[in-house]
Amino acid sequence: MSQKQAIVEQALALQSRQAQVDDPDILPEVTKDDIPVDIANLTLPVMALGQMPVSTYQCGTNGLVYEQLILELPALTPREQMLMPLFNSCLTEVGSGGRDYLETQSYQASVTGGLSARSAIHSKLNAPDDCHSHFIVSGKALNRNHQPLASLIKETLFDARFDEHARLKDLVGQIRSSIDHGITGNGHGLAMMAAVQNFTPTAQWQFQRSGFAGIQAIKELDKTLKKKAHLEQFAEDLSTIAQKLCQAPKQALLISDEAGLPQAMAGLKSEWSAMSNVAATSLFSLHADKTPIHQAWVTSTQVNFCALAYPAVMADHADAPKLAVLGACLRNGFLHSAIREKGGAYGGGASYNSEASAFVFYSYRDPRLLETYDDFNLAQAWLMSNEATQAKVDEAILNVISAMDKPGSPAGEAKKAFYQTLYGRTHAVRMAYRQGVISTTVDELRTVAERYLSANNASRVVLTNKGNAQKLVDFGFETQIL
Repeated sequence: MSQKQAIVEQALALQSRQAQVDDPDILPEVTKDDIPVDIANLTLPVMALGQMPVSTYQCGTNGLVYEQLILELPALTPREQMLMPLFNSCLTEVGSGGRDYLETQSYQASVTGGLSARSAIHSKLNAPDDCHSHFIVSGKALNRNHQPLASLIKETLFDARFDEHARLKDLVGQIRSSIDHGITGNGHGLAMMAAVQNFTPTAQWQFQRSGFAGIQAIKELDKTLKKKAHLEQFAEDLSTIAQKLCQAPKQALLISDEAGLPQAMAGLKSEWSAMSNVAATSLFSLHADKTPIHQAWVTSTQVNFCALAYPAVMADHADAPKLAVLGACLRNGFLHSAIREKGGAYGGGASYNSEASAFVFYSYRDPRLLETYDDFNLAQAWLMSNEATQAKVDEAILNVISAMDKPGSPAGEAKKAFYQTLYGRTHAVRMAYRQGVISTTVDELRTVAERYLSANNASRVVLTNKGNAQKLVDFGFETQIL
């Protein structure tokens, strides 16, 4: 037998093996009957420190106290919105309370387990064109250091040293370097983020701040900071953002154990009880135009990251849990085999994105391009065939419930409960979603697929190289240089 003939026969043998259906009965089985019917409903008591609400929770924390300050995002200019990821990263890395950044870093390390800051934008249930918007400063410390932790969080917000220009320039350079090295590591996530960019205000924010547009903005800013005037303007802009946040309505979250919670509350009271908490006069807002896009983003890569997105519904809609199950069913039943095993990609699948009100197909480190989009479209045909069975749907249901029921630490569960309440994800809403997942049938999946997977309003995005991007122009893609 010639070497060529041997390769052909091996390929045919592989194709035959990939087409075989394995017998699942030889393994122990978990069924829908094993799924807990109810879910925990933690309630966090709310106290008042002056005019500031404080949600508290007592649980086992191994002698740690967790403290978070949550502020409503004020109205921000387009430039201030663009700078928010850098503000988040720089706030806890510069000096504060009259110390320079080296002294502050040393003090942080001596009395806390670390401080962090982030902005959080989440879609509103029943109002996909609106969003919840907050800025959050978080920290943890040993119970005995509750007072320095509370003081440090306040100093970080009110007395950050944005006059340390050299430090700011170094931090932006570090962030730029980290971004350059992380693009292909999260290529599929970035492509998915870009594909849904126009679906909801939250999706637009994520794309502009953390997606391809955010990467472009940080790269451009890093170049301009070589000029002293631009660096000074950058520092002034960060200071302006901080001033707006200091005037925003605030609330706090405090979690500790039986011994630590009362003293942590006393420490928080000493810092914040005299603080006025005025109502916001100008609210943060965003807009998404819902226009489908077809983009090829160019970077240095030998493989491709493909995404195909369809507009869908918010998490409180009756179809939302069915879409979550649909993603798992298509991934397990068709996409894994078609895109990874046969197509040669490192991975591929589909998922429901409640924040973007979208259903998204994706591939990861993919040697193919248009052929992968063909497989995305063939997934719906597979769902309509006899190969899609209730057994495969039940398997997908278990996948979704497993992700929903992933356990966390006691403090982590308390934090999750707090933010679920903050964002309107009540126990009733979550139970309805859970029951919607568990009750899903194969016929319901076929119905929602026909309802939402329409080519007329789909968006396509691929992260690829320059050569492939040129080929995609003929297929309606707009080229963007990253």
